[in-house]
Amino acid sequence: MSLEIGRALHKDAKQKGLDSGTFVGGSILHMYGKCGSIDDAEDVFVALPQRDVVSWNVMVSAYVDQGHGDKALHLYKKMLEASIVLDERSIVSTLQACVVCLENNEEHRSMYIEIGQNLHSNACRDGLSSNSFIGNTLINLYGKCQYILDAEHVFGTLSKCNVATWNVMLSTYLELGREDQC
Repeated sequence: MSLEIGRALHKDAKQKGLDSGTFVGGSILHMYGKCGSIDDAEDVFVALPQRDVVSWNVMVSAYVDQGHGDKALHLYKKMLEASIVLDERSIVSTLQACVVCLENNEEHRSMYIEIGQNLHSNACRDGLSSNSFIGNTLINLYGKCQYILDAEHVFGTLSKCNVATWNVMLSTYLELGREDQC
């Protein structure tokens, strides 16, 4: 029902010529992503005359949310080619895409960890490494790759650990069979 209402609102916005603006277009894109209608989200994304970092992030997140990590990473590559300046959400979503890809395909593990490490380096360079969302996602990624020292390093360098940070570190230890450290 939500998707039907969203499509009706999209139709109204299109009839009024409002669907091509970054705010309304981005909102429609977000709605389709949250409703799991990737084809509609892709159509809206492609039709946007101008894409800001928010619209790119929304599309990457939609892919991640629907388990399409490979498409999310492909779009991340396109972001870089388009010289989009990444923000915290871009980094978190792309790291989440690496985790999704790892869970679906261990074959290219080294590629996913390399992307994650590059994002980690960029976050450090840009002063974003203390961001708890980025840190939590890095810990999760490193844990999935069994890079426990890297996960512990990220945990140790976060200036403020919230409940989610503690939980992701505890989960990492448990997943790796390190109950004593847990």
